Amino acid sequence: MKFDQQLYKNYVLPKNEKFHDKFEFPEDIDRITTFQENKKLPLYSWFPYKQGFSRALVHRIIKRQNISLGQTVCDPFLGSGTTVLACIEQNIAANGIDILPLCQFISATKVQATLIDPEEILEGAKEIRKGKTTTKYRWPNIQIVEKAVPGPVKEKLMLYKDRIENSKLSNRIKNVLLLALAATIDSCCFAKKDGGFPRIVRDRQICDTDEVFWDLCQAYSTDLKRFKKEHPSLDRDIVVSCQIQCGDARNAPLKDLSIDSTITSPPYLNKTDYTRIYSIELSFLFIRRFEEIRDLRYRTFCSHVEAKPVLPPVDLPIELLKRIKILSQSKLTNPRHPQMVEGYFQDLHHCLKDNYRYLKNGGYAAWVVWNSSLSGIQFPVDVLLAEIAENIGFNVEAIECVRLTGTSAQQAKLYGDKVLRESVVYLRKKRN
Repeated sequence: MKFDQQLYKNYVLPKNEKFHDKFEFPEDIDRITTFQENKKLPLYSWFPYKQGFSRALVHRIIKRQNISLGQTVCDPFLGSGTTVLACIEQNIAANGIDILPLCQFISATKVQATLIDPEEILEGAKEIRKGKTTTKYRWPNIQIVEKAVPGPVKEKLMLYKDRIENSKLSNRIKNVLLLALAATIDSCCFAKKDGGFPRIVRDRQICDTDEVFWDLCQAYSTDLKRFKKEHPSLDRDIVVSCQIQCGDARNAPLKDLSIDSTITSPPYLNKTDYTRIYSIELSFLFIRRFEEIRDLRYRTFCSHVEAKPVLPPVDLPIELLKRIKILSQSKLTNPRHPQMVEGYFQDLHHCLKDNYRYLKNGGYAAWVVWNSSLSGIQFPVDVLLAEIAENIGFNVEAIECVRLTGTSAQQAKLYGDKVLRESVVYLRKKRN
């Protein structure tokens, strides 16, 4: 499918678009929202977590919102920890929340790693590569694990996990080694993280588990040296006080009026199920039975068809309800899409309302979102989020369009190529 590049070069915001006067189209930040930049940065690149924005975007938001020392930033959709890391680099206190225990673990491990000696990583790895040769640790009986991870790889991973957890190493070193072990999986299994779920590729080359683990530990050690060199004045007290928790952004474990600013990005309305994409890593570190991952899947944010609402329904914008009705009358690739869209904006409302609760009066929030198209029906998430936020009590300060993307090749073939915006919606809580 050949896309029409002129659509993006000559994009003009529809004049009837709500909040038309709030839109900004900067020319200097193309693709700043993607995770690509982070792959080259120490610590940020420690785990292959593609669904995230860049450090540069966080730094841009910090500057724009004039977030300063002594203030606290929170990211209620923490992901792999970009917001928290980018803040502590500038000695700004930051907290994070995520419903996935894997994300909580990745982020907390990266942050706490800034407090250890890089050489300890290699010393710990050398110790773990030796030791007992059998383990009673076993993987849970989950289909994707059985299909994707070869038997010898499963045995080696669990053996190393046993050695790490039962070693006398410090908890910080243990966690770094466990993170390296979890990151090893990506190169040693038949699962490819392709789109919204892992895909089995039988002819994929499987790397040696021991070699990948050791190479990652060496890379982590080198990375940490570079990070410490680039940030010699990192405030240890801020790192130690950083709170990274497992929790639900719809009902965050935060006190009222406790946060100065929010920088976050909820899951996009693109049918991506993180409990499936990272099901092997979740199974390796946290899941013991299939029922656990199924229940977690049901409780996650309603950005995919298997999630289920966890809070009572609320009134949604009229324009949104009209689009959902049109969608329900369209030819659907999945009959649950209308319910997914409604659930998505219900969850968005609950998250924004909770965000309003824990923000201090006059506090700022920056929400990074991507517009979506299903069965040819467009859902301008940036505008709809702004309308929901305004109804809750926020002032909409600006909607900064940071990238223009297209629909999927399948959607473009059926309904034509349509431009979708990726935007940062800037909100401010009114002062009492």
